[in-house]
Amino acid sequence: MNDAAVDHSEGVGVVTPVAPVGDPAVPSRRQRASAVVRAHPVLCLLGAELWAAYAAYQVWVVVTGPIGVWNDTFAYVSVARSPLVSAGLLAGRRPPLLPLVWKATGSWSGFAVTQTVVSIAAWTLLAAVAALVVRPGWTRLVAWAAVLAFASCWPVTEWNWNVLTDSLAVSATAVISAAALLLVRRPTVPAALLLIGACLVAVADRDQVIWVVAPVGVVLGVWGAVRMVRRRSAGDRGTRILLVLGIGLVAVAGVAEVGAATAHRNVVNMEDVFVVRVFPFPARVQWFAAHGMPEADRIDTVAAATPVTPGKAEVVGLDLGSPEFRALDAWFTDRSQAAYTEYLVTHPGYVLSAPFDRPELTFNNADGNLAGYGGLVRPDPTNHALPLLPRLFFPAWPVVLGSGIAAAALVVVRRGRWRQLGVLAALVAAGLWSMLTAWHGDGEEIGRHTLEGMVQVRVAVLVLVLLAVLGPAERRVAARPEVSDRAGPVPGPAAAVVMDPPVDPSTDAGDRPGAQPSATRSRALHRSSTRP
Repeated sequence: MNDAAVDHSEGVGVVTPVAPVGDPAVPSRRQRASAVVRAHPVLCLLGAELWAAYAAYQVWVVVTGPIGVWNDTFAYVSVARSPLVSAGLLAGRRPPLLPLVWKATGSWSGFAVTQTVVSIAAWTLLAAVAALVVRPGWTRLVAWAAVLAFASCWPVTEWNWNVLTDSLAVSATAVISAAALLLVRRPTVPAALLLIGACLVAVADRDQVIWVVAPVGVVLGVWGAVRMVRRRSAGDRGTRILLVLGIGLVAVAGVAEVGAATAHRNVVNMEDVFVVRVFPFPARVQWFAAHGMPEADRIDTVAAATPVTPGKAEVVGLDLGSPEFRALDAWFTDRSQAAYTEYLVTHPGYVLSAPFDRPELTFNNADGNLAGYGGLVRPDPTNHALPLLPRLFFPAWPVVLGSGIAAAALVVVRRGRWRQLGVLAALVAAGLWSMLTAWHGDGEEIGRHTLEGMVQVRVAVLVLVLLAVLGPAERRVAARPEVSDRAGPVPGPAAAVVMDPPVDPSTDAGDRPGAQPSATRSRALHRSSTRP
């Protein structure tokens, strides 16, 4: 009896003979790609033209105007002057990724072009993976174009011409989303390493991501350990992948946190939080005073004398370098983060409600308008090229969340893609958690610091909508496949898609590696093997 695989490309399983591993008849990946091009030449040509237009637009936007250089930029460049292997760079006053990229480029324009190329590569990867989520054919071109259009909106592109951490953060977010979708499609070690690598880039770019990566790693590691205990073995591929992800993500977050703690990088963030969310509120000042914060009376005195601008949050600035606040300055360095964490844990209502207070408890935030960052350097990016795209791909939050809920319901009712739905829901949850932790982790420029969480939520909802509208129907295995055991190996690359279909977690257990065949498939294989 020949080995067999199951073709699900049209939603109905058909047992197809498979050539033995190493057989010359087995097509390579290059042959498979060639087969796809020959089968759909027009669609492939259109896809290539769309990508060329997208890449050209990204580069054109960057090279046709001035580069944004900010106060933060010079702080990162100062760190970049440290030796490559030194505490001043790897555990310096700023996270190390931007200084490392600056060392490799050495100029404003070189940095901007480099991060633009990284952005193009990241979003191209996500577009390709998103195309695999939907049905073969023209629908994949639609998915490909939708993701590239999303990546061409000004909330994504405007950061490419600014020498800040945002462009690299958004690119890491795109790769994380792509890696997660690849893992649910076929759990492999390369996909797991891609996810870990993207998270390493993210935490090396921004410290706030540590508090997203670490919990996710713990959850995945515990999930893998539970599976291992229940199955009394770590030999299952899914269990091994979960353990690799759990250990890898926790290690990445741990190393990043060691660098941040060594350099006391979070002290400035704590000061920004307290001047706008604690010092203006006497009850909160008293709570922290009861938990070790000194100079509470002086803080209340300064707060009472601080003028309040209508429509703006009150900011109580203190001169921590003065002798009267020396004890408070030392407390910020040694104890503020622990006390603030305790406050958040014991006040869950504040954690969930404070981001919605108005006026918003932040400062230096461009009034919450992200376009303001681009508009200070160039003409308003909302009136730049392609102004209609953000209206479609970056609508108001009620539209985003409503679309996500409707798409999830449609996937459940029509598609039955539970694993894909699960990973997309996890990406939405991780994005919202990222926004929440970023908001509570700093008091300044909250709109910019929540950027990657905002992008991750919207990307996940976009892919969810594509899955709901264009995704394949729930897969079923045919009860009586008509296949002869005399069929030889698959003849040539044109049949590559049916020869080695990707493992989809939404298929029956019998169609997944390492699982027992379903009764239907077992009978079908038995009939095939006994047929004269």
